[in-house]
Amino acid sequence: PISLRLDEVNCMKATVIERRGGPRRMVHTLAILSLLVTGVAQVAAQSGYLPVWRSGSGAQYWRSGMSFDEFKAQDKTYYDQGLRLVDVSIVDGRFTGLWRAGSGAQWWRSGMTFDEFKAQDKTYFDQGLRLTVLRNINGKYLAVWRPGSGAQHWRSGMTFDEFKSQDQTYFNQGLRLTALEIDDGKYLAVWQPGSGAQHWRSGMTFDEFKAQDQAYFNSGLRLTVLEVADGKYAAVWRPGSGAQYWYSSLCFDDFKTEDERYFKKGLRLEQLGRSDSPRALYKLPFVDDGAWVLTNGNWDDPKHGHNQGNPNGLQAYAFDFVHDADHDGIGEPGQKVLAARGGKVYAFVESESGNSWGSKDPCKPGVGNYLVIDHGDGTYGVYWHLSQNGVLVKLGENVKTGDHIATSGNTGNSSTAHIHFDVRTGWDLKYTCSNLSESPSVKILFQDKNHSCWRPLAGDTLASNNH
Repeated sequence: PISLRLDEVNCMKATVIERRGGPRRMVHTLAILSLLVTGVAQVAAQSGYLPVWRSGSGAQYWRSGMSFDEFKAQDKTYYDQGLRLVDVSIVDGRFTGLWRAGSGAQWWRSGMTFDEFKAQDKTYFDQGLRLTVLRNINGKYLAVWRPGSGAQHWRSGMTFDEFKSQDQTYFNQGLRLTALEIDDGKYLAVWQPGSGAQHWRSGMTFDEFKAQDQAYFNSGLRLTVLEVADGKYAAVWRPGSGAQYWYSSLCFDDFKTEDERYFKKGLRLEQLGRSDSPRALYKLPFVDDGAWVLTNGNWDDPKHGHNQGNPNGLQAYAFDFVHDADHDGIGEPGQKVLAARGGKVYAFVESESGNSWGSKDPCKPGVGNYLVIDHGDGTYGVYWHLSQNGVLVKLGENVKTGDHIATSGNTGNSSTAHIHFDVRTGWDLKYTCSNLSESPSVKILFQDKNHSCWRPLAGDTLASNNH
């Protein structure tokens, strides 16, 4: 199984019809995730990803930033390998696609006017095909059809009241929502045969959506449609079971890391949207204070990098933050260490007082104090060189981003008082001087007052927004 990357686009520049194979029974467990952010968007260094993972197995491929021709060729390649489109979208002329294992026919077409789409859908419906993806991008339609049966209804340009009334009518007729988009207050929706409960809400803030999703999850419902427009959330929930994870808008590197970890945990992407407002998962592990400097960054930092230029080193993606108020190159201990990301306290050592810098044996006088936070996704945030008795949380305690969790120090293999922070793929609870095994670190990004998706380099200004 391989995970590849892809980008969404706002406008289609070409129209094409692609057909692969013959008739088959449609297999589609979750409806399409749609992300539409209206208004003028500024080009950012990274685009945001809005993923939803559910329990699953088998191959998964995704790719972003493709031109029309690249997407067409990639889809052909994956089709021939027994994969089918689960989600596809376009942002700024670039395609993002998600493929999962499947078989049978697949048709897709982009850049259609309303009349062209209406006629094409009627033709495919009569041939026993049904919509699995539908998007309206600047007045042009993008759609994917797969084999299916039974009724299908779609409508566009509805007001909230029209959509609400139409959904009630179709619900009473045994139809359920399978796609939903909102653009400038107008609703586009697709209904297909279904049964059981269905709940939807629109116009939610992030916190309202988060709370509502938790309540429905606890009631045995799972997300089948998620839409973000003008910073407001719209979603559809249907009966389901098993794990479900989602993020509102991840930076590319964080999304890549999260997808790799969830894939290894037996989860697969069911929906993938894009956003113009990405946010990194991590904040700087200290309060805003002009005395903080980064002295050593990732492996390829041109000034000072961990693992001496080796991207495969165990600490290749680590950061050394030093509080140097008097600019003498010597760090001041006793600073507040804040959680860079929330999670559960997994392990810590706070009994050591010695410093082993320059020692041939790092266990003499000791490896130093550390604190490990389990993020719940297969990654662990590790805070090193803490002061003696400087851990302020308990094993098993849940912490939030910004919580005061420890006090910085200069214990262990440390040249000066500082916070060494990295994120790892695991942590050995037997880690001691007699067992110094470590799991590799992974690439992460930070957000601060000046950046949403940022990997600081030695010498960069650090403007923490953590508190």
